[in-house]
Amino acid sequence: MNLKRNFMIGSKKQIKFSLKSFLKKEKGLTLVEMLVGISIFSLIIAGVFNLFNAQLQSQTKSLKEASLFDNLSYNLEYMSRALRMAQRDDGTCITSGYTFQKVGTGVEFKNYKGECQYFYLDSGVLKEQIDSQPAVNLTPSNIEVELFNITLSGQSRTDDYQPKVTLSLKVKINHPNPIYQNPIYIQTTISARNLDLK
Repeated sequence: MNLKRNFMIGSKKQIKFSLKSFLKKEKGLTLVEMLVGISIFSLIIAGVFNLFNAQLQSQTKSLKEASLFDNLSYNLEYMSRALRMAQRDDGTCITSGYTFQKVGTGVEFKNYKGECQYFYLDSGVLKEQIDSQPAVNLTPSNIEVELFNITLSGQSRTDDYQPKVTLSLKVKINHPNPIYQNPIYIQTTISARNLDLK
């Protein structure tokens, strides 16, 4: 029992001795260790910041593109509904016997109310004009329409085809950062609701 007690006392002293020697050796950090620690911490923070910034830019781009798609979807639906309801003209708006006619950078037709309606591109903005009223912008200032192409088929009564209009658009967001300026191409074909019967 005495031997056991001596061993315990000896081991406690040994632990105390080694702990004291360890604490005596490690009184602080050297300048090199501090600089290495700060450098590693700075690299980690820079990586986290870059990741956060990339996520923020990606989210902003997604929101801007969603806004662009919403706006284009609305405008295409508006133009499609008007073109679908077009009537064969008697010569008051466009050539007599035609349903649609390409005029300048747009398409003109007689709408269901008997008014002359005109969709066209002017300086990157889609516009609408009804009769002699002032033109109205269809696209907002933060959207630029680079291309508004119109293809007509069957617009005359003599061709035996149902009147159709194909609208092709190339659109981009007006923004100083080129990341957000990727163009979007959209195309839709609208057929006149009224049958083209002789």
